[in-house]
Amino acid sequence: LSHALDAERRFTADAAHELRTPLAALRGRIQLMQRRGGAPADPAALQPLRDDVDRCNRLVENLLTLARMDPERPDTLAREWLPLAPLLQRLRDERALLPGEAAEGAPQLELECRVDQIHAHPVLLHGALRNLVENAARHGPRGGRIVLRAEPLPGGGVRTAVLDDGPGVDPALRQRLSERFFRVLTSTQEREGVPGGSGLGLSIVARTVELHRGTLRFEDGLPRPATPDGRAHGLGVVIDWPA
Repeated sequence: LSHALDAERRFTADAAHELRTPLAALRGRIQLMQRRGGAPADPAALQPLRDDVDRCNRLVENLLTLARMDPERPDTLAREWLPLAPLLQRLRDERALLPGEAAEGAPQLELECRVDQIHAHPVLLHGALRNLVENAARHGPRGGRIVLRAEPLPGGGVRTAVLDDGPGVDPALRQRLSERFFRVLTSTQEREGVPGGSGLGLSIVARTVELHRGTLRFEDGLPRPATPDGRAHGLGVVIDWPA
């Protein structure tokens, strides 16, 4: 009961803190439109407004996901044997249906599955892998690559890895990637003026791995031209799911 109450208080504080900024920005954009007198003639002028709304939606969804997961315990988590290849294919199909994913320059998702089944909670597993793929797409370059790999572990477990050829993350910062609301400020999207994420996706992944008693680590991803600071690889997120 104490753990559940702490989780509820933490969710309330996180929600109040994180929703304040995007909602204030959304209110400011609407006030600016009102001062200009009516809706803008150019539909592109509404894109920042849509971006703010989308960010609020993602933030609320992620906060609610964390609120549902916090009181869970590994010993009570409902797991089942799941065929893994269809789940990975479903992730690729979902990305193909997203607006802009079929456009030139969208990242290519490659699947490498050498495992038949995985023992996991179906919704949490799907959500964790989807978050990793979306994170790789958000931070990767135009026309980049994302590899989603699954292979067996000695003893019956499964290792999944999501690798990208984006700008990568400084090894000194990698240990902070799963902290709630921590963001790497050098993403491709922020350099190009596209809104970043909520800083919660990797926290959801970390909590999912914890509930499955697995391990999560960050390492070098796919090779790429070296950045000015010398990084020649993107980011790799590796999860070992126990049998």
